[in-house]
Amino acid sequence: MKTFITSIALMILLTAIPAAAQNITVTGKVTDTRREPVPFASVVLRSLPDSAVVAGSMTGDDGGFSLSAPEGSSYLLTVSFIGYLTHEQVCGTSSDLGDIVLADDVQMLEEAVVVAHRVEHRPNGYHINLRNDPIAKGRQATEMLSFLPGVSTDDEPYRYSRAPHTPYISTASRSRTTPNSRPSRPRR
Repeated sequence: MKTFITSIALMILLTAIPAAAQNITVTGKVTDTRREPVPFASVVLRSLPDSAVVAGSMTGDDGGFSLSAPEGSSYLLTVSFIGYLTHEQVCGTSSDLGDIVLADDVQMLEEAVVVAHRVEHRPNGYHINLRNDPIAKGRQATEMLSFLPGVSTDDEPYRYSRAPHTPYISTASRSRTTPNSRPSRPRR
């Protein structure tokens, strides 16, 4: 019975030793080349040599981060953010890494040409053809008015905000106007 109690005490003691191991806190601040903080960057701490993830976090508004890891191992710190090159750094027992500067990931793109064929300017106004447009599929004409440039659908009837006399667009057969404005011509 005495050996049984001794063996249980020894097991409890051996399981408590790893729990008493010291942790280090790896801290730093992520900035860009202009020394501005990079908020919400991804920071991952991996153990070497197997690259298992030990801890991970995001930087705060000030670019700062803090990660906790077991002491006595070497780690690979990886910092990444959209628009910047990924930064990797081996950190052993050092806990304060200071400023980590992310370099801009700059790529020159070819020329982009944007062509719009939907709106045509004519002498009597704008002409918009949505007949074969996927945006019009399954929609009523009243719903389509909200896709026109400058048309407000906040209230009925629909209001066009870019004209000097502010006409109202109505889905009825006649159009209405506001006081001090010229009547708009009906569209064909």
